[in-house]
Amino acid sequence: MTDAQTTNTPATAVEREPISCMNWFWTVFAMGIPLVNVAFCLYWIFTKRTQPSKRNFAIATLIWMVLWVIFYGALLSGLNGWLSHLSDDDSASSSHYSQQHDDAPESSSTSTSV
Repeated sequence: MTDAQTTNTPATAVEREPISCMNWFWTVFAMGIPLVNVAFCLYWIFTKRTQPSKRNFAIATLIWMVLWVIFYGALLSGLNGWLSHLSDDDSASSSHYSQQHDDAPESSSTSTSV
């Protein structure tokens, strides 16, 4: 093997240049804005000029977003089912309660004034 075959081709200047602290600051800030964060993640994932570390960050962030949506969807679904079950129990017990009190004789209260 020759040296030309064993040496790696040099990375482009964009890939070798580290991302500045302020760049990361604004990146994290943008991730806190709903819907904008998804747009930025998709932009950084599919743009060729994006540095590999930022692309990997965007991929990881998008994976976390999907996992949180699944988690909250399951949580809300379970909560909805639980609340539905409670309301069914409440309606059954309230109808039972009303049946018991419907059978009771009505008392007439008369007050006499002197």
